[in-house]
Amino acid sequence: MSAILARQYEPQQMQPALPPQVQSAKAPTISSSRFWPTSGYEGWEYSVDWLVKGYIPSKSFGVVYGQSGSYKSFQVLDWACSIASGIDWMGCKVKSGFVYYIAAEGAGPFRKRIKGWCDVHNKGEDIPNLGVANSAVDLTDNGQVSEVIEVILANAELLGVPVRMVVIDTLARCFGGHDENDASDMGAAIVSCDRIKEATGATVVVVHHSGKDETKGARGSSALRAACDFEYCIKRNDGGNSYTMTCTKSKDAEEPDSVVIDLNVVDLGDKDDEGDPITTLARPMHMNCVYEAKAKTKSDVWQNEIIATLRHNDGTMQWLALRDEVHHKRGTKHSSPNDKMALKRAMESLIKKDQIQGSMRDDGMIILT
Repeated sequence: MSAILARQYEPQQMQPALPPQVQSAKAPTISSSRFWPTSGYEGWEYSVDWLVKGYIPSKSFGVVYGQSGSYKSFQVLDWACSIASGIDWMGCKVKSGFVYYIAAEGAGPFRKRIKGWCDVHNKGEDIPNLGVANSAVDLTDNGQVSEVIEVILANAELLGVPVRMVVIDTLARCFGGHDENDASDMGAAIVSCDRIKEATGATVVVVHHSGKDETKGARGSSALRAACDFEYCIKRNDGGNSYTMTCTKSKDAEEPDSVVIDLNVVDLGDKDDEGDPITTLARPMHMNCVYEAKAKTKSDVWQNEIIATLRHNDGTMQWLALRDEVHHKRGTKHSSPNDKMALKRAMESLIKKDQIQGSMRDDGMIILT
């Protein structure tokens, strides 16, 4: 009999004695440990539990980054408002609940943005489930992180809803003066984000800046990207108020297509001290679907703007109205020969590809196909 088989047939009492602490432990206590394994491919049928269908997983950790002024905070706030109000985001289902937004760079502008979002998407009604904190939290300070967790849980309990999302905007303002390039400092911040996630059951989203070389991703230690479950890059498009959102990491699901998102100017119905209208930007309500971003050239940017404008107007517009609106959104002028030619070429390209139909005459009708 081989040595292996011999060991299999040894009497029970011949087995090595277990340590006393294990001998005294009850089997159910051991088997309930979080370290208890499952066998083989048990649980293979797992599917992603989405907070925002197709874009943000529930109970996860993610990063949204971009250059200053790229509209990255607008994008994250758009998600936050949708989740807190329970309103679908661009046709994608959301799980509603409490959202805690740490506006570490100043909550003032966020109040206007939230008001603009509510005017467009929520019939002007406020969003009680959206809490905006005015103070930065030092993610490397365990005491501050514990206090934030207590505040989040207390607010959710008062509201009687689950915590769905915690936003940290920006990482730089919540880094306590430590070095973003230092892996150990970044690791401490990541551990704190995990603590918040585990304690609240929420998805934690960090808003971060791009490095000097935007093609190399977010600024600082690569430990941040390695730790996150999803990552999005936000890049403002040339001219106008639109940006491209590209998924650069999706750990547990297929990466969604890049999308171009437009922001419209919203008049908040009040005036400043000089009598000028108080305005902000918000995604239009009738933009109920996403479309793939193909803005690889300047012509692509023009074409995307044309398609977006037509979609915002139910797919049909008079040529002159379309022309003027596209120029307005892009900050260009029809009187400029270069801008006039760029729009003309983009229109001709879309017509040639059968994406739109119509005539560029004064009385012509343009139709999105």
